Amino acid sequence: MKKLLLSIIVILGLSLPSSAMIVGYSRVTSSSTANDFSADTTCYALWRFESGALTTDSKGGNTLASLGTPIADTVDYKEGAASVSLNAATPDYYTINDVNLDTGFPLKSGDTNLTFTITTRIKLSSSALSRIIKKADSISTLINATQNIDFATFNGTAWEEKITTNSISLNTWYFVAFSYDGNTTKNYRLYVYNLDTSTLLEDQTGVFTNNIVTSTFKLAIAANDLGANSWDGNMDEIVVFNTAKSLTDIEKIRDQVYP
Repeated sequence: MKKLLLSIIVILGLSLPSSAMIVGYSRVTSSSTANDFSADTTCYALWRFESGALTTDSKGGNTLASLGTPIADTVDYKEGAASVSLNAATPDYYTINDVNLDTGFPLKSGDTNLTFTITTRIKLSSSALSRIIKKADSISTLINATQNIDFATFNGTAWEEKITTNSISLNTWYFVAFSYDGNTTKNYRLYVYNLDTSTLLEDQTGVFTNNIVTSTFKLAIAANDLGANSWDGNMDEIVVFNTAKSLTDIEKIRDQVYP
């Protein structure tokens, strides 16, 4: 049926809008709307992973260093016109030295605000310990061996983890948000939404026991700063804020209607 429908479209000279999808067809495209962070002074980094600009920070000056051979995927993406395809075997990942992070960037060495929100869109292809984003000896976000999402903070001595009750599925796009509102209250949010089925997987809130410390280690995406626990799959639109965004704002970013 799918092939017949495509044949009819070709014969009649018809075209499909870019947002259209035929059931069973693997292409996934973004919506016609887009987030606009240009006026948001709390947004410190926006990595959109567009073709020809895989290391570019569209908001600040936090240009990434590319390790391995990350590839722009213009077929399977959730925002803009591409995502980044990463191969764990290479491994493909990104880093930026602490000294090169913009002044005021959350968890940069010397940061006293220690408040942040990180949002992204992820798709994991193989089951293994897989890093999303990590600032060594400060915070870590990853998919663990049971495919649960792990949000951990470091207090200078030990890591403290918050782990989702529900696990994610492979080859499925998710929108994920991690927020922390500073060492005074230590409130956090771990939000996971299935973009393929438009269903909430988990919205976990609570309080960390320990404070976060900063470090001079690199910020790493899709692995740790040494390339271990590398990501196998796709990532799209990583956004970093120096504030704890509300649930309403997180949902707007998810739906690409922010602000």
